[in-house]
Amino acid sequence: MEGSGLRNRYLVLLWAVVIPFFGSALVTAPYAQQCAPPIKDHPYSAIFVWKRGNLSDAKMPVARNSFGSVRCGVPQPGESANPSEIIDVVRGEHIFFSRSVNSGPSLSGESLPENDTGAPEYGPLRVQVRQYSGKPGCWDDSQTEEFLKREAARPAETTTVSRITVERRSLGLRTINGVMCYGTQMTRRGKSPNGQSVNDIEEEWKSPVYGVMERITGDSHHHVQSHIVLQNFRLEEPDAKLFEVPHK
Repeated sequence: MEGSGLRNRYLVLLWAVVIPFFGSALVTAPYAQQCAPPIKDHPYSAIFVWKRGNLSDAKMPVARNSFGSVRCGVPQPGESANPSEIIDVVRGEHIFFSRSVNSGPSLSGESLPENDTGAPEYGPLRVQVRQYSGKPGCWDDSQTEEFLKREAARPAETTTVSRITVERRSLGLRTINGVMCYGTQMTRRGKSPNGQSVNDIEEEWKSPVYGVMERITGDSHHHVQSHIVLQNFRLEEPDAKLFEVPHK
């Protein structure tokens, strides 16, 4: 039961890191596609680092090769129970794999029963393969400057979704990891479907080619609740082994 509960917590972690609060992609797109849009000829690798309160930092490597295939999750399956995904655009496959943790420390900061050595014990590798019919996108770098200018000049707007008022405004442009990004601030106020009050602010910096570079979520008193940054960002072809499905 502990392993099952931990897997659920990791799934929640992934949703929190890579999927926006609103949007149809919430239920239609794989996690990996949210980490890095499948765009060919723009390879890179990086690590999503999620800082939240007093908990230990959670880290999740992400990579995209020149074909547009995406890997999201730990580089070696034995290092963590954190679920991993591969979108293989060449084979047309969406591959999901994970392990359960039987003992050892957890990313949530909780302690699980330890074995004699105190090291984590992992359950068997579970692999699911589904068809992926999406095609990798293409991005003309000559479009980038005009796209960024348009996003930076985008007027403020207010919408209401399920009794929650969302105010969006542009934060202009900023360079992160050597990449020019556009910033957006989203303020949400209202009531959630279960009646809880919603009053938070999210600041997000994105690249049209490489996705989210930084995201800070806090409340109306500017108390930071979650801080996501993209670290160890490298504009180079990632290791081909990252896109191989482990067998054990």
